[in-house]
Amino acid sequence: MTREEMAARLELVEARSDARLSRFEERIDQSIGEMRRDRAEIKEDVRSLVSEFKATKLQLILAMVGTGVAVVLGIAAFNATVLSNMVAAFESGKSSATAITQATEQIKVTQQQ
Repeated sequence: MTREEMAARLELVEARSDARLSRFEERIDQSIGEMRRDRAEIKEDVRSLVSEFKATKLQLILAMVGTGVAVVLGIAAFNATVLSNMVAAFESGKSSATAITQATEQIKVTQQQ
């Protein structure tokens, strides 16, 4: 093998190596670009998730407050109903006692006659 052939062969090997290295660099650049795009998409997804969680948290808090208010109002309504029924029963008992007293007096009056 002559010196020129050896030089040509080395140049060919070097050109192939340079081509491989160039393709490898392109692949690396593409991969880095994809990673950056994916990272941007992930950031956007995280932001949207955070905002959705905030909205869900607010809804949960409002539901809890609403439930508490409903329970308090329900207990108040139950107490008012019980009190109203107790007052009505007391009044009914008072009027029954008055009616019994009047009936007893009428019976005495009729017995005396």
